[in-house]
Amino acid sequence: MSKTQSILNKAIQYWGMNDIVTIMLSQKRDKEIIEAQRKELDEWNKKYNHQLDLCNG
Repeated sequence: MSKTQSILNKAIQYWGMNDIVTIMLSQKRDKEIIEAQRKELDEWNKKYNHQLDLCNG
């Protein structure tokens, strides 16, 4: 579990789902997940020599 995820879990417990701190931590965690997924996809593409044109939207 990432440090951000741990802090997010505590924020949810103490302040609830709609608190600004909880929302900001959730957004930060979402970005971490996206970065990890992109890294995994890049590694997979290199392994299988795929060239996918992905929009970075």
